[in-house]
Amino acid sequence: MTSSTSSSNFSIWKPSLGVALLLVASYGLLVQSGKVPSGQGVSQYQLNWVTLEKFATDPMPQVEAVICGSSMGQTLKPQLIDKRFYNLSVLGTSGLTGLKAVNASPNKPRLIFVEMSFTLANGVETQMLNSMLSPYHKWVAEHAKFLRQDYQPTDILLSKFRRKSLAGQDNPASPEAIAGAVRRHTVPTPAWETNNLETVISGLKTEIATAQARGCKVVLLEMLASAEVEATPKFVGIRERIAREFPQGEYTWSQPMQQADVVTSDGIHLVPSKAAEVSRALIEALGS
Repeated sequence: MTSSTSSSNFSIWKPSLGVALLLVASYGLLVQSGKVPSGQGVSQYQLNWVTLEKFATDPMPQVEAVICGSSMGQTLKPQLIDKRFYNLSVLGTSGLTGLKAVNASPNKPRLIFVEMSFTLANGVETQMLNSMLSPYHKWVAEHAKFLRQDYQPTDILLSKFRRKSLAGQDNPASPEAIAGAVRRHTVPTPAWETNNLETVISGLKTEIATAQARGCKVVLLEMLASAEVEATPKFVGIRERIAREFPQGEYTWSQPMQQADVVTSDGIHLVPSKAAEVSRALIEALGS
């Protein structure tokens, strides 16, 4: 009786299962053939994952320049003007994370901008990179793309409602917001922040040398916060350390904006119009 009932239940579900498998297979073929546009993820972690995985896995022969940075670098959007750019800036971490992804990628941009700022103390997203670059995940990312985060139907749908534009309303930081940022960066530096900085400096030197050995030109990009924040003990200390470890002459530097021209939304991140100015300066540096 039990066997007969189980067989009957399977017969009922069998057509539905067949249709489901057919739909999944069809979607997989559409994704693999490039007929489906990718999404961006629906959270900060997913956005970071998608940003890194796309460049680390997908061939991008048209991309000649990348930006490796943090949320400060992510305010720049030259990729929306010139498709030769790809922004590998990752929220909550340093430019070392993106640089590691570049060196692990089959893509070889001729120009790599590495954001150099206080955010070097944010460290590097090692756990995400190790997982993403494992043999299993790399195989899935290359051969079963429909399983990737950026090809989940919900993420693709939500991405359609996100505005992709250099434009945006400038909302300069209020005196209170800048004062808050100053307070946060005036307190004593915690041990974890110091350790992160040491790890990032050492890692940057290694990854920069690796990128140069691959034939890429590496340009260190100076991103500035508001003058009041740049004057805090933490910012001053990290700037001095960066200058000692990555001196002009030994490394190529770019400073697309002077301190007097910096306008931020919170004391640290550029407002859209100023970020657009830096984006255009990077495009000019790439050349025609």
